[in-house]
Amino acid sequence: MSSLLSVPSRNLRCVDGRGLAGPAGERMRQRIPQRRFGATSDLDGALLLLASDAFCYMTGSIIVVDGGFLSA
Repeated sequence: MSSLLSVPSRNLRCVDGRGLAGPAGERMRQRIPQRRFGATSDLDGALLLLASDAFCYMTGSIIVVDGGFLSA
């Protein structure tokens, strides 16, 4: 998909903030390995990474910030 949308010198990147605090409730929180919902500040590192010139060659990637939920 990124090859269809890409433009030379433009990179497509995405941060998936699953597991951020919301109306999911206690049962959902217990399924997250870190046993807590994330805060918007938990996205800071991923956003800084993607905005960095050090990752200018990275494209078509999704960084999942979910407290380990997808790996559980």
